Amino acid sequence: MVMAAGIAIVAGSLIVGSAYSGSSGVTGFFFGAAETTSISPIGTAEAAVLPMDVKETFLLVERSGSAQDNPSRIKIDTEFIDPDEHCEFCYRIEIEPGAAGKLGAMLKANKLYNLESAQRLHLFAKGESGGEELQFNAAGKYVDDRANGKVTKLMKYSFTSDNMRLKNDWQRYEMDLSNADLSDISHGFGFDVSAASLNSSDKPIVIYLKGITFDDLPAEKPIRAASATR
Repeated sequence: MVMAAGIAIVAGSLIVGSAYSGSSGVTGFFFGAAETTSISPIGTAEAAVLPMDVKETFLLVERSGSAQDNPSRIKIDTEFIDPDEHCEFCYRIEIEPGAAGKLGAMLKANKLYNLESAQRLHLFAKGESGGEELQFNAAGKYVDDRANGKVTKLMKYSFTSDNMRLKNDWQRYEMDLSNADLSDISHGFGFDVSAASLNSSDKPIVIYLKGITFDDLPAEKPIRAASATR
């Protein structure tokens, strides 16, 4: 699966954004991040210093799927604090359910990085209720798609997980990147929530993320990759 994206800023709570193949208008508000209008950073990629904290490096947030046309369906607090949830400046993500199809978000840098020394991306995640179904994506970049005689920028991730269900307490997840092409990476991490999950929920879906990190250690218990990669 592939995606294309761009971003802009509006006032309000943090709203996430990017779009599946070909859409160009997007809206988002970012804590601690500058506005950008380019689809992808250009220039020479910078060698990554590992371990790399995604939260400190990939500061921009883009929305995807049906949230492109309805950005308020995803709200992200990038600096959420709640001792009861064991959150200290973690991500709190609230997703409105509905029948408009799959949606998600991506964390983007304002420059390109070479992450060839990285062997994994690991993070902690939990659902507010447990049972929230989604996919994780790691190490994305734009590639040229030349279908139908026209060049389009499409997002390709080095790793996309199989569908999985979160628990209502913190769990550690590892994505194995040891055999991936990690050059010219613009997007560190992303997630997608399926249309089936959104259609089956009658209340907002809330998930929490923290400790999203690239490092050079081998994945000990990697999560399963999707059968079809991006």
